[in-house]
Amino acid sequence: MRRLAALRLPNRKAFVILAVLIVVVVLSLAAYRFTDGMTSEYVVAARSSEAAQTKAFAASGVHYAMGLLADPNAMSGTLNYNPYDNQSAFAGISLGDPNGKRGGGRFSLIAVGDTYTGAGESRYAVRYGMTDESAKLNLNALMKLDPTGTVLYNALIKLPNMTEDVADAIVDWVDSDDASRSSGAESSYYAGMPTPYRAKNGPLNSIDELLLVRGVTPQLLFGNDRNRNGKLDAGEDSGSDFSRGLSEFLTVYGREVDVDFSGKPRIWLADPELDAAAMYAELNAVFGSQQELSDYVMAARLYGTAAVTPPSTGSSGSGGTSTTATQTTTTTVRTSGNTQTATVTNVTKTTTATATPSSGPTTVAGGAAELNSAVQASVNSSARLSKNVKTLMAMVNTQVTLPKPAGSPPNAPTVVVPSPLNDSTKLKAMLPLLLEYVTTRDPSTDYEMTPRINVVTAPPEVLLGLPGLIQTEVDQIVSARSGLDPTDPATTTGAFLVTAANLSSTKFTALVTFVTGKTMTYRVHSVGYFGTNGPSTRIEAVIDTNMGTPRILYFRDVSDLGRGFELPR
Repeated sequence: MRRLAALRLPNRKAFVILAVLIVVVVLSLAAYRFTDGMTSEYVVAARSSEAAQTKAFAASGVHYAMGLLADPNAMSGTLNYNPYDNQSAFAGISLGDPNGKRGGGRFSLIAVGDTYTGAGESRYAVRYGMTDESAKLNLNALMKLDPTGTVLYNALIKLPNMTEDVADAIVDWVDSDDASRSSGAESSYYAGMPTPYRAKNGPLNSIDELLLVRGVTPQLLFGNDRNRNGKLDAGEDSGSDFSRGLSEFLTVYGREVDVDFSGKPRIWLADPELDAAAMYAELNAVFGSQQELSDYVMAARLYGTAAVTPPSTGSSGSGGTSTTATQTTTTTVRTSGNTQTATVTNVTKTTTATATPSSGPTTVAGGAAELNSAVQASVNSSARLSKNVKTLMAMVNTQVTLPKPAGSPPNAPTVVVPSPLNDSTKLKAMLPLLLEYVTTRDPSTDYEMTPRINVVTAPPEVLLGLPGLIQTEVDQIVSARSGLDPTDPATTTGAFLVTAANLSSTKFTALVTFVTGKTMTYRVHSVGYFGTNGPSTRIEAVIDTNMGTPRILYFRDVSDLGRGFELPR
């Protein structure tokens, strides 16, 4: 027993305490790691939740913009027809309880506005609102209006930093053939790339597709304003002048329908469902006090038009009888932009004239009274609207020959009436109404128009690319549009180019296919964020107001560009 006692281990109570302490420390470290991990997971979950919330805030901003833009009452009331620079409507819009977490949710619609003055950063200003997508050159639309690509090329070559080979390559990319322009590139070129591909040879789906075109680099397309905030920030200086790139002037989104400013279909001059009386009534309703315009449009459909020629008075010959009531006056006649003065004989509607057979009939110039009398007689007799009017501008610098009244003698004077649109003063009052309320397009096939450029908001570089315009005329346009009434037909139709910017009717005739004064498509840059601090989300979208039923044409999360802007809290 003693020997067994000697073999027993010594008493080690301290070892047990040490072991317990080690276990406690290990468990504590494990608990700490677990708690730290859970805290990190909570932070990640909270940040993810907040990021999701800010994305929802930004998306709310897009839908908010859709609602305002598509509602005529909101456009006229809340926005006062100014969706481009409207801080009260678009800055720091609160969502939910402002006393809630992080001060509640907010969104702001921010745009980098073009002041059209200065250069570089000084040309641009941050505004609360959106930008007009119709103010840009629509590559797809210009190609549709002119499939040869000439109009598109001439517009592209006027843009900053554009070269002939890049312009030709862009036209080749969107035209329908596979034949290269003189400095262009087609599928044969792209087939030799390390990763071969073919030219699009069709409409673009987005501007980003241009990066596939030979010579179009990210620097050329997007400039060095990489975060799209209108200024050169740290890390954006590429050693060149400040530029927002070609994307500032180009688009593939656009929409235009053949309706007036209120959204009502325009009067189709060839409408088979309207007889002379019905069409005359509709024209009188929209033209109001401009009775002479209603009469001339009706005369164009009833009798046809011809180019203006100076009226002449034939000799009555010996033994002839002069008209019972005549007045010789000097009349100014506009012929293809030139002014001519001719002495004519104005005959009232009660005038009768006889002449010897050898004299031949006399052609005299009539006025508004003779025009109205002839049109009224034709409408009352249910005359057919048998003449076509191909374009509205075809009624400028023209004249109509009135039918002779029933019972007139064979040698009664032939009365020719010049269009009131030939008179520059009347043109300024009548042309906007004509373009606003009347159309020559068949609404069953041409209701959806090829989108045109909004000359009210287009930058000078885009205006300079329009057919026939020179720099002095562009300067006139930019100056004239500063005080325009957004509801005036001269504004909404682009006719202010004639009425305010003093372009000739001949030049406007060449432009009318490409220009308008209103828009249906807007680009929105919505930033969602919290009232105090935290993450933010930037969403870029293009909205089509779609006649009161808005839709989104483009939607992209661009938060990778960074916050970029100082946000109103």
